[in-house]
Amino acid sequence: MKIDVQSTEKSMVIVSIDITAEQAQQEYNKACRRIGQRVNVPGFRRGKAPLRMIEKAVGAERIKSEALDRYLPYVFAEAVSEKSLDIVAPPRVTAVEYELGKGIQVSAEIDLRPVLTLPELAMTVQVEKVKTENTDLEAQELTAMLRRLASLAVVEGRDSVDTDVLTLDFSGSIEGEPIAGGKADNFVLDIQNNHLIEGFASQLVGRKVGEAFTIEVPFPADYFDASLAGKLASFEITIHKIEQHSVPELSDEVAPKLGEFTTAAEVKASIAKRLAERAENELKFKKQQAVVEKLVSQLDVDIPVSMQERELSILIENLDRQFKRQGLSLEELAQVQGKEQLLEGLRNEAIERIKTSLAFSSIAKQENLQVSEEEFHQQVVALCEARGMEEKTLMRQLAQQPSGVQALTDQVLAQKVVDLLVEKATFELVDAVVVAEAEKPQLPEVIEEATVLEPVAEEVPAQA
Repeated sequence: MKIDVQSTEKSMVIVSIDITAEQAQQEYNKACRRIGQRVNVPGFRRGKAPLRMIEKAVGAERIKSEALDRYLPYVFAEAVSEKSLDIVAPPRVTAVEYELGKGIQVSAEIDLRPVLTLPELAMTVQVEKVKTENTDLEAQELTAMLRRLASLAVVEGRDSVDTDVLTLDFSGSIEGEPIAGGKADNFVLDIQNNHLIEGFASQLVGRKVGEAFTIEVPFPADYFDASLAGKLASFEITIHKIEQHSVPELSDEVAPKLGEFTTAAEVKASIAKRLAERAENELKFKKQQAVVEKLVSQLDVDIPVSMQERELSILIENLDRQFKRQGLSLEELAQVQGKEQLLEGLRNEAIERIKTSLAFSSIAKQENLQVSEEEFHQQVVALCEARGMEEKTLMRQLAQQPSGVQALTDQVLAQKVVDLLVEKATFELVDAVVVAEAEKPQLPEVIEEATVLEPVAEEVPAQA
């Protein structure tokens, strides 16, 4: 077998293979016998007919096709091994000539893993500044802590406001007919935090204790209960009590209730420390992100379409799986955003991911970065803590899934590459740049929390 490899401009080679007439005849005969085991030849038991009779019954072209289907994978495997080709996708056959007595000539295009020329790793990278002192955030953190100690206090002598909690009776109807589950007595409603249909709670602001009144609320057109969707409902309301959240002021007496503190000063110091650590971690993340983006932006490499398509398929599958877990579908996103725009964004992301992976692999090889047993074990422990599982359980799963071991190893190696890039880089801190909404890249994002529609509960007003 003669193998010739011709390089092209991109990360692809054209492989031409000449197979001897003797080998071509042997593969033809093997294919003929295999077919003879499956077809009936008149006058012979299955599998007992002579080759010439099988050939007469099914035709030479079918036998050649059978031979090529079985033999070519071995031919290409030998060619890849002999020529040390780092392929990223199966060969694409472009021409085949199969003539008994002369041999087989086959040509194929094979995509190779692109070879990168890495830029200088000691880069100068700009990173947006992170505020280390923020009195607004400190105040928000303190308020959030104190709200955990909040209690309800009865209000007298004023109308309700949008931060109050009301105790009320209500009874709903549509065109005089009661709504199933639309009636309740002494119902407690937090005006700011509730799951009632939109427009219900807002109409309870500015009301007095003992006041009886009627409000009208339209059900959403897409309401899950089709019998109520889009209809206007009337609710008769009577308010029995108005309460407000009473949040204590920070003091030395209150401090111990917020945690292991003895004074108000300790609480404030703890908040300042926590925000400083958060800012430090945010800056660290920004540096990692910026240095990788700078590295990838300097890469000039042609990514084979086959690699793009494979990575694109993985992205689509992952995105679709995440949407389905939230009761949504990727088709809905495509309708809203436009299928072409969605695919373009995903393809760009796929290309960036491939470039990043290629760069990391090249850097790890160039810098001789490896993953030690201890580093791998640390990653296993971290994963167990994140998933809330025992280490032996995860190790048992990894023993059955070698790809999982490789994935964990790659994660550790990738982090070592990023750490190396950060160590070599020089960072310039710059003021944050405000990007107009229209200028921001419109890439698809997975919705972290989906809005869940819940059915009307018994003795609770229609909820959404």
